[in-house]
Amino acid sequence: LDKDVSGLMAIAKTRAAFDALKRQFQDRTVVKEYLALVYGALPKDTDTITLKIARSKVKGRMVARTGAQEGRDALTTYDVLKRYATATYVRVKIFTGRTHQIRVHFQALGYPIVGDKLYKVRGMKFREMPLDRLFLHSHKLTIKLMDGRKKSFTVPLPDELEEILGKLKRGYMA
Repeated sequence: LDKDVSGLMAIAKTRAAFDALKRQFQDRTVVKEYLALVYGALPKDTDTITLKIARSKVKGRMVARTGAQEGRDALTTYDVLKRYATATYVRVKIFTGRTHQIRVHFQALGYPIVGDKLYKVRGMKFREMPLDRLFLHSHKLTIKLMDGRKKSFTVPLPDELEEILGKLKRGYMA
């Protein structure tokens, strides 16, 4: 997980479990689901983002690329869970594991993750949010266990992120 992102991580106890997990990530069979709050009103209730991702030669951070531009394939889908006056709460699934993938994809669309200081959109009016981290949370992880069974693990949003949603619902940040 990126710095300032909360949630689930898979950690193997044995070398065999590590190798099995590594294979699942390489084969893209792990289901990775996140919860995020993005600035603005996303135009679609559900969408797939297929922009390639590469390291910027100028900025030193990751950037989204279109068409035939150089970059590694990246696949992200989202579903809108709730719309607010100034933000959209989404469930995000990533099918590849590129560096900063969710952050880069939403920034490229013009809807950066709330609290993201690295991938913000120039000129966007950011309201003061009482949040010293990203509003990005690894919510659900589905993997195959060593005995072959698939198992999903979930963890709820941390209290500070629930508090932000509560304030948005009451209109304090709208």
